[in-house]
Amino acid sequence: MEITEQWIGKAAGGRILKEARTIVRLGKVMNVTRKEGGGAAVFQASVGSGNRPLRVVVKVMGSTQVKNLCSCAMSRSTGAMCEHAAAVLLAGIQPKEKVIEKPSGRNSGAQKGSIPTELVPLDIRLSPQFPHEGTRAVHLRRAKEGSITSASDADHALAVWLLQNTGQVDATMLSLPEGQVEGFYRAVCGHARIQRGDIPLNLTAGKLRPPLEMEVDAGLSWLKLSDASGGLISLGNTLAAWDETTGRMLLADQATGGGDKNSLFSTGDLIGGEWLEMETAQLIAHLPVLGDAYQLPDDLGGLDVREGVPVIELEIAGSTRTLQAKLVAAYSSKDRVRLGVSGSRSAVEFPIAGDELNQWLVRNPDYEQSAIARLMESGFQILDASGALFLRGEDEVIDFLTTTLPSLRKQWKVNTEEKLVHVESNLGRITPQIDMVGGGSGNDWLACDVSWQCNGEVLDRDTVRRLLQSGGRTMALPRGGKAVISHFDAEVMEGFLLDSDPRQEDGRFYFPARQSAYLQRLRA
Repeated sequence: MEITEQWIGKAAGGRILKEARTIVRLGKVMNVTRKEGGGAAVFQASVGSGNRPLRVVVKVMGSTQVKNLCSCAMSRSTGAMCEHAAAVLLAGIQPKEKVIEKPSGRNSGAQKGSIPTELVPLDIRLSPQFPHEGTRAVHLRRAKEGSITSASDADHALAVWLLQNTGQVDATMLSLPEGQVEGFYRAVCGHARIQRGDIPLNLTAGKLRPPLEMEVDAGLSWLKLSDASGGLISLGNTLAAWDETTGRMLLADQATGGGDKNSLFSTGDLIGGEWLEMETAQLIAHLPVLGDAYQLPDDLGGLDVREGVPVIELEIAGSTRTLQAKLVAAYSSKDRVRLGVSGSRSAVEFPIAGDELNQWLVRNPDYEQSAIARLMESGFQILDASGALFLRGEDEVIDFLTTTLPSLRKQWKVNTEEKLVHVESNLGRITPQIDMVGGGSGNDWLACDVSWQCNGEVLDRDTVRRLLQSGGRTMALPRGGKAVISHFDAEVMEGFLLDSDPRQEDGRFYFPARQSAYLQRLRA
């Protein structure tokens, strides 16, 4: 559906819409994302300013179906659309504005090559109380003449940041606005001449993986930085680990800092120590990314997340010459995934709620693929993007119907076309029967009767032998219907007769007595 400002006004009310317009006009809606799928549109953004902006999620499922998650008093008490949720929707439907960079004279470029050739390396002086105090106060002064021979990559990175944010690249005193703190410290990571007071500071960036606490209650979950995460400090909208003893600081890399546009939240959302609220389904969908960026509790706050084991449903139709099949993985009565489909996403949104409290099921691709492979082993092929599978050839079809399908009926839910049910009733499988009837002269030989049977009826041995010699595997039965010798049985018997090389007398096969163990295994 199309989401317009008029629609938002009807959903939220005139007063709420007016307040939402003001919030958007003041630029307090940041990092807006919009994702669509399954007939719904999900908007996410940070609303507000300072260290504790609100993380707002709005899910529009229809013209009269809207769900919003906001930690403001109105939303938590009434569940109605608040001014923050309406502001996120307004910002989400606005066309993206082009970013226009203000020129700053002849040195307005932002690349390393645009830094002036007369670049002077700068030393960085921070407060003696850093990082506990004075993180925004920075004194940049020219490096002492003769202390270094040339500007390093770190000097160039600092110059680029200064040029973009202040318009000059020389010594200065900085009082960093909140929005520039993180960017500045990222720009000076690896800089060799940083001091807090008179003490050198080693600042690098890397994976931090701060510990999180989790709480879960049905469809909602809450996250916050663990109270045990000692040594962590905030620099703008990111975290850093501080070691007072060594004077080393590790700044969280962009993955932990929320640089990934597909991340559920940024580290800045957690700074302040308050609980961050979100839908449990969203949390679970992002667990692999979260587990890489953060230390999650072993019990996931009581969440039971497991791969679902779907019921495989097979629909099959056709004749003895061609079969058409369709596979569906049913995770529940309403959560059904058509297998073999390519070029489009599944209509089922995972994870899905399980039968137990706080139990959630994620998709099981290995189980689904094994079902497809089971049919393809029997000769089925996927011929189009809809996932339809086809099997062609009379021998292959009858082999499948008499050998594989009975086994699948015990494991899957199989629905067979009525016409094919009648065909199945007139089919049989030809199986070899080896009966040992005693030994030959001197007990050096074992005598065996080898016969071919179908549904308990012994078939003419010469007819079967001619069938195998011709390369075929299907024959008409004396009383009507058809029977087939499976690939497996045909290959086993051919190998058996070739490997053992028996002699024939009076319609029986005689094998050397030393092959008795081999015969026993074959009969089993």
